[in-house]
Amino acid sequence: MDENQLLELKKIYKKYKAGYLLSDREKELLKKFVNLSHIEKRNFAEQVNESVDDIETFIEKDIKRQ
Repeated sequence: MDENQLLELKKIYKKYKAGYLLSDREKELLKKFVNLSHIEKRNFAEQVNESVDDIETFIEKDIKRQ
């Protein structure tokens, strides 16, 4: 995942955490987090001040069931 995609992913994640509904496209992008390398996941988690486990749990429970 390139830098622009990570930046977009971060914006989408923050948007959802702020209580906004996501479009289907945004949900699909968030699901890509699961496929990132361990280093990319850790870097992303640091940028949004969350743990990797919390983000993965959020994606699996909240996004995939919608």
